[in-house]
Amino acid sequence: MTSKYLKPAAIILALVLISYSNTFGAAYFLDDYHQAVDNHLIKYLHLIPKLFVTPGLGSSIARNTGYRPITYASFSINYAISGSNVWSYHVFNILLHFLNCFLAFLIVRAILKRSGDLENRSSVPIFTALVFALHPIQTAAVTYISGRAGMLAAFFAMLSFLLFVRSRDYPDIRKRCILFFLSALAFLAGLLAKENAVVLVGFVALYETLFSGGTPSARAKRVLLSSLPFLLVLAFYLGIKKVLQGYFSKPDELFGTGVYLMSEAKVILLYMRLMLFPMNQNSDYDLTPVRSVDGGVIVSALFIVLLLVLIYRIGRRDKAVAFFGGWFFIALFPECSFIPITDIAVEYRLYLPSLGLIAASIILLNKATGRLRYRKIAAAIVVILFCVLTFARNSVWATEGGLVRDVLKKAPYSARAHGNYAYFLLEHEDYDGAIKEIGAALKIGSPLRFIDYYNLGVCYYHQGKTEAAAESFMKSIKDYPDSTQVYEKLGEVYFESCRYADAAGIFLKETERFKGDPQAHYNLALSYMMLGRNEDATEQALMALKYFEDEEGKKQAYDLIDRLGDKGAGR
Repeated sequence: MTSKYLKPAAIILALVLISYSNTFGAAYFLDDYHQAVDNHLIKYLHLIPKLFVTPGLGSSIARNTGYRPITYASFSINYAISGSNVWSYHVFNILLHFLNCFLAFLIVRAILKRSGDLENRSSVPIFTALVFALHPIQTAAVTYISGRAGMLAAFFAMLSFLLFVRSRDYPDIRKRCILFFLSALAFLAGLLAKENAVVLVGFVALYETLFSGGTPSARAKRVLLSSLPFLLVLAFYLGIKKVLQGYFSKPDELFGTGVYLMSEAKVILLYMRLMLFPMNQNSDYDLTPVRSVDGGVIVSALFIVLLLVLIYRIGRRDKAVAFFGGWFFIALFPECSFIPITDIAVEYRLYLPSLGLIAASIILLNKATGRLRYRKIAAAIVVILFCVLTFARNSVWATEGGLVRDVLKKAPYSARAHGNYAYFLLEHEDYDGAIKEIGAALKIGSPLRFIDYYNLGVCYYHQGKTEAAAESFMKSIKDYPDSTQVYEKLGEVYFESCRYADAAGIFLKETERFKGDPQAHYNLALSYMMLGRNEDATEQALMALKYFEDEEGKKQAYDLIDRLGDKGAGR
């Protein structure tokens, strides 16, 4: 790395480490549990290849059939390093954020150079990278472990775009082809980290539209030729998804496209407010969908149109502003448009789009304040302010208790906030408090009732109320019959209550619904053994042995087979 890059990289790294120095012990939250904590499939490095050919292995919840093998593989590496201890997960996220910030510096520099403005705006790339690095909105992606998926997709998308731009600078056809191939490879890796890396195609098309010379038809041809290799990579990726998952995408069933579009139109204003005034942030907004056109939707739609027109008008004189303004909307599009997603507003969705808004704003401000003597001092004040705000926001993430209380304080209307607080209380053995919060969640109308009923059953189980626990687990299964966890807990309640026949019935249903689940076969074998059905028990223990992939599980199965053998031999 040359000296002109080493100094900016060192400054970015130092300030990122300072701003995120209080996050190395930050607790797990929301998706972290089903993706990392409770997901035994990411706990073995030898299972990483299976992540690339079997959708759904990245979650302990069966209905979460996401296909993001690179993200899940990174969790496996973290688990191999530090187990369930969070420090290595946070080290990974922070270093990844630094790399993305440095890529942001290089991309802004490349765009300004291409537009012929780098010499007059030499401070813009580093200032943009620092604001991108230190803006408090990024805590939702960096400090939230599961925010890694978006950061990985951003890393590969930005790397792919930078390689594409650099390929245009080489007259040597061989070097250009190598860089172009590496760009396409990085794009595929981004898609395998998270689907929203698809925005790279939009970045390439926008770049060619703005910076290719010639007639409109010549530019259109250039856009098509440059985008075609990436479109082929996208088609390859979608083909893999179709074969492995059976579908390209799975929209949320809670609301349709029209409802989601109206909701997202209003969310754009929230996002803009958070970017300009990053105060009162919330880790879980859990907003109510907008089901009819109202004044807020109309105002938001007009604001979006006005902003697009403004970008176009300014962009006719300043291509760099047009590019980064377009970057903001392109990067938002996959998660804020036609495919409904459960969460209407999530701060980590601003991670990659924010670069476009920050860069365009700083370029305009640089132009407007070109003669101010104290511009660098003002820039330093902004950087320091964001550094302090990010550190303060990260202090909220420091403990799970602080985070869930912060969410509940800001969103008392949220059933999910009450449910998450209930889980926190359950983990800290405050079962009465947890039962109260679950009741509040169910009264509001929780969309995740099966989780709330499961947690309610766990509370009753620990209180010794086995009948109430069994009733809650049955409600959870009725609401969502695809969770192995609930079957196991209900079977455990029956087993410990010496209701071995009922336990066997539950575990049998589990083996039928979740074929190949070794724990289900093992539990069924134990139940059959207690009923004196040793032959059936041996058969199930052998099935468990067949499916267990970890040594501890295999040892359990062998021990049970030995016990059953002793019983059969009369020893």
